[in-house]
Order: sequence, then C-alpha cells, then structure tokens
Amino acid sequence: MLKFNNILFCSIIALLLFSCEKDKKTKPKNDTDNKPQDSLEIVKLNNVSWSKIKTGPFNGENVTSTARLDGKFYVSTAAGIYTSNNGYDFVFMQKLSNTSFVGIELHQSRNELFAFSQGTDVFRLENNTWKKLTINGLETPIKNIFTNMLTNDSGHIYVFSGDNIKAAQLFKSKDMGSTWQKINLPNGIFLNFGIYKKNEILLLKSDGLMHSIDNGISWQTAASGYTNLTKLFIHPDGNQMVMYDVTPNMMIYGTLTNLTSEYCIFGNNFLLGYNNSGYLFTSDISDDNGEYIKFSYNNGKTWYNLGITPKYLTQASLLGGSVFGVMEQSLVYLEDGAVRYKLFGTPTLPIVDFIKQNNKITAVGNNTIIYISEDDGQTWTMGSVKAPFSASAKCLYIDADKTIWIGTSAGLFIVDAFASSVILNQSFNLNNYFVSSIDRERGYTLIGLSHVNLNSHFLALALDNQITKYTVYQIPGRQNLAISAAEISYFSNGVPSFNVSMYSPAFSVWYECFATMNARVIGNWESKVQDFFGGNAYLKTATNTSKKYTIMLYQKNNYEVLKDGKKPSIGKMNTVGNFSNLWIDEDDFGWALIDGYLNKSNGKLLME
Repeated sequence: MLKFNNILFCSIIALLLFSCEKDKKTKPKNDTDNKPQDSLEIVKLNNVSWSKIKTGPFNGENVTSTARLDGKFYVSTAAGIYTSNNGYDFVFMQKLSNTSFVGIELHQSRNELFAFSQGTDVFRLENNTWKKLTINGLETPIKNIFTNMLTNDSGHIYVFSGDNIKAAQLFKSKDMGSTWQKINLPNGIFLNFGIYKKNEILLLKSDGLMHSIDNGISWQTAASGYTNLTKLFIHPDGNQMVMYDVTPNMMIYGTLTNLTSEYCIFGNNFLLGYNNSGYLFTSDISDDNGEYIKFSYNNGKTWYNLGITPKYLTQASLLGGSVFGVMEQSLVYLEDGAVRYKLFGTPTLPIVDFIKQNNKITAVGNNTIIYISEDDGQTWTMGSVKAPFSASAKCLYIDADKTIWIGTSAGLFIVDAFASSVILNQSFNLNNYFVSSIDRERGYTLIGLSHVNLNSHFLALALDNQITKYTVYQIPGRQNLAISAAEISYFSNGVPSFNVSMYSPAFSVWYECFATMNARVIGNWESKVQDFFGGNAYLKTATNTSKKYTIMLYQKNNYEVLKDGKKPSIGKMNTVGNFSNLWIDEDDFGWALIDGYLNKSNGKLLME
C-alpha cells in the first residue's frame, strides 16, 4: 500500500472516522475549523472518464514479428511496420493494408526484407519503402489462415498460403521476388511447409509429411500415422527437424528418416522454432518456478532456462546479439547476461496492484511478476523472479529501502528493487488466508491476512525490523470480518497506533478498528461502525500535494474528496469497471487500476 502524507492522512482519519481518539491525538487547526460547515464551498471532482493506458512506441497495437536488416530493427503490427536504428526508439514506417486480419509477418532473405499477412498482399522493402509484389496466380489479398515465407540455400524464396479447409498454394522466386512460378502441389489439405536439405520441399498435413526433391514435379509420403500435426520447423543445417502433434501432446524430432516422438510438456502454442544458430526455442509454462524461455542446442534432448517470462512468447529470435520476441502482444528483448526483460508497451496481463512515484510505476501481475516503468508506462522491465507454488499476488508495498513486498495467496514474498533476487518467502502457516495489506514504519511491520471466503482475518505484527518473527492477532468481536486496509497510523512518544478497515460481503456496514501498542503488544481494540457507503470499506488514499486535496477510495468505486477550507463531498467514479487502486499525479490526472488494468483519467480530477 502507498504511504502518503502521514500528517494529512492521519488528521483526515482522525477527523472523519476516529472520534474515539480525540483524547489521544489533537487535530490540527485549519481554515475549516473557523467557518460553519454550511457556509463552505463544496469540493468536487470532475466527472472524468477513464481509458486503459496504451503506451509504448506501437500505440497499443499487437506486435507480431521482428527482423533486422542493415543495422535497422523492424517490428510489424496489424497496422503496419515500425523501424528503429537502435532497437529502442521506434517510428512508424508504413501502413500496408486496411484489411490485415492478423499481425503482419516479416521475412528476411539475405539482404532483402518481405512482409505479408492474411488480409494483405506480399510486399518487399525497396529504398525504405514497401512495394507490393505481383505474384500471378496467388489469391490476394491473402485469405488463407496459414501463410509462410522461406528461403532455400540457393537464395530462392517460397511463399506458402494454406488453410485447413481448402487447397494450399506455393510459389517460388529465383530473383528475390521480381518474378514467381507456381509449384504444383499434391491433393490434400496442407498447413505449412519447410525447406529440407537446403533445396527440397516438405508439406505439413495433419497426419504426416509430403516430400519433393524435384521442385514439386513429384511428391512422396515421407511421414504418416500422426493425429493432429500443427508445427513444422527445420534446423538451419537443413537435416534436422521438429514437429508438434497436438492431440497426444508429442514433439517429433530428428531427421526425415529417423524421427523420434516424445511427450512434450510445453504445449502447441509454446514451441517457437529455431534461430539462425540452430538453437530451438520454447516457452515453458509448466515449470513450477515460473514461466521460462528455454532453449536447446541438441534438438530438444536437453533444455536450458534463458529467463523467466510473465507469459509465453509467440516469437523468439536472435537479433544483433539480443533475444527479441513477442510477448503480451508487445516487443520484448533480453540482452545477453541480463536478468530482466524490456517490454515495449503496457502489460496486457491483469495487474493486481501498482505504486506510482513521479514517473516511475511499479506494478505486480497476478502471477507475482514485477513490472517497472521509469517513463510513465512507455516501456517496462520485468523481474526475473516470482513466488513459487503457483502463488497469486494480492497487494504490493515498497519499503523505504526500495525492496518490493508482495502479499500473495500463500504469504509474503519480498524481492530486491530490481525484482531480480528473492529476499524472503514467508508463510504464516494459515491455510486459505491471503495477505490483503502491508504497512511498515519505524521498524514495525503490520500484515493484514484475510480468509479466501472473506469471513475471517488475522493481523501479523513484527517488531524491531524483524521480518520473519511475527505475533499473530485477531480483533476481538470482529473475527468474522476480512481486512481491506491495515496501517500503522501514527506514533506518540515512539509508540505506534494501528488503524484497520474491515468488512464482510454479508454486512451492509464496515468497521474502522484502532489500537495502540502497550508493552510491545497490541492493546485493546476499539471500533467504530461506518455505514455511509454501506458495506463498502476503505481501500486507498490518494493525495495531490500541489492542489492540497485528498481522495479516499472505497470499495465499489465510492470515494470521498477532502480539501482544506472546503466542505467534503462523496461520489462514485465514472466507470463500468471496478477500481482497486488510485493515484493522482501533480498535473491532476488520475492513474487507476480498473478490473486489473492500468487506466488514466481523460481529464483533470479536481473541479475548480
């Protein structure tokens, strides 16, 4: 949970919620104290709308393919092609078609670059402009689902267009795309093709392979007896290959005359193919410690972890010494020896919680992967560690020492400031309880734990900067409530006080509970029932320090806005989604987590 201005926050809580503490804490005087409430102007928020943050160089477009030619990087989306001189700063190059159904694919053939897609024609890069090629007999714009382009060892280019319900087409060019000839194909439905032994052709069908050694004049059955083949990749040596059979979940590898089938834990969507060095890439979501890019130098017999990913890649290639790929519909790369990925675009996976500090955003995904952006979400790095045992994230906290604390379904998970190494994985030995709140102050650590059914809770308190030794409490009389927020509210003579917001879906009220330390244990708890938002409890506080106002966010998008010298008001956020976090930047724009996605207000929040 974010730590905001303690003085302002505590005075607001004391004024509005904790009237029982008047004997313990004096509320500071301000202009509001000297004016009748009815004479004050009401502070209000504008009825702004909210939009998902779609940042990065590709404006939220789905990235599908990458290439590098003459030192330049090329990235394709469904809208067109982007280019960069350094792999970081991308600019839009050209739109190829208005009817691209899927992302445009790039193919590099020696010193030429081609682009094509279902829904487009075939294009070649000429003098920094994409020129449409004429391929007589090819149905264009391409309507078939499966499209592919390969180059053989002689520099001849092949274009394949196939479908699972109608005949495929295959064309060949000997002059880098200037002229084309159609290759005769045997009867049948073909899903893909490959170049075997540098100049021979393989056609993939669901139950096997067809093989031609004479440029399609004759065809022979080369492999049969399979169930549902979907992938075919040929090793750069031209002899080894990998196929994938979906129904039995088998990877088939070897040479055409010596194929071996093995059960594949990776799954159909995760086998990526070979790079130019002959390394076979895959995304492994079955690893208990996380989702990894894995590679094999021996055709899949032995696999090595390259790095953790929050989601499987759909493409991986070596470009200029770095591993580039497509993940979460954005361009990613992992430089050699690095421990974090760079994501060019906003994470598309659901986010559980985030913290914004000036231009820096730290966010945690449901799978406990940490995302960090230093440029207001334009680009992100992704941590290389995650909580084990399939734990899911519930809340996020950043300590004064910049360590990142993640409350999970299994306990407390702490990583370093770069999310590259694990500091602590703490279990509280409470089955079916998750960490719903984290707060730290002056050596005290307060952890809120709620039952998955939201009908019970515990508080864990650690003293003297100990992060492994906790005393566990329950608030008497409120044992059947869950915790929405638990905070170390303020100190008096070095003694902390605690504020806990509690709720239950079964009740139409929520409770503010408070207590003070007494001889190194939490003393008697007092509570105050709150019903002004029904049973929707307090969640977060967001403050704009320059405009000196605060928004207190409650469940179900309810809010209360407070400003010195003005009468408070309440309202409901203008969105169909569900707010779970809120931040106000100094330009008075709101940043919010709505239904698990980062959003930004389309206008300034405070009505002036």
